[in-house]
Amino acid sequence: MQWIQLIPASILVAIALGQSSTHWPQIIETQREYEFSQKSGQDTPVLLALKDIDYRDAYRFECHNGDYNEDRPITFSGFFQCAIFALKDGAIASDNLLAARTPDEQHSDWMNRGRFLLQQLRGSCAEIPEYGSTRTFRFRNISVRLQITDLVLDSHDGGVAKRFRVKLSVVPDQTAASSAAVPPEIARPVKHCGW
Repeated sequence: MQWIQLIPASILVAIALGQSSTHWPQIIETQREYEFSQKSGQDTPVLLALKDIDYRDAYRFECHNGDYNEDRPITFSGFFQCAIFALKDGAIASDNLLAARTPDEQHSDWMNRGRFLLQQLRGSCAEIPEYGSTRTFRFRNISVRLQITDLVLDSHDGGVAKRFRVKLSVVPDQTAASSAAVPPEIARPVKHCGW
């Protein structure tokens, strides 16, 4: 007699994709807001450790702009760019997790939705879901929401921002089973707003 073991479909899918969420740390929900007054040639830095439920550093959340020139795991560019890296024993142990596993995003530090260009934050471009001023990333049992608000442009030079706010929300999401950010269901704008 042969025994047939029934395996839930979700486990089969995870096995087929080579993904297992059991080894990813369970993170503590994190909400932060940052305000920047920007001057030409100055960086807009954010460095935050995302903690697991045992209060260990599980991920590094890091943002800069194109004026940042120090040695980091990626080359930051654009008006404002964020990245998340997994940590192991305090050291970076992954690529940028905000970059989806697509050829465009994996072969470039800047071709991902973690990078904001100023033109993507103004007018109708700011309203494009997932490609404007508000973007959501889902991976490794977490959901990350980045939003840039309260953008004030220099009245003498419309191409320079004087002030802006960045809102960060990181929450557990057991349905986010990918090892890195999944592209949104909404198609990327083609040759529009800097995409």
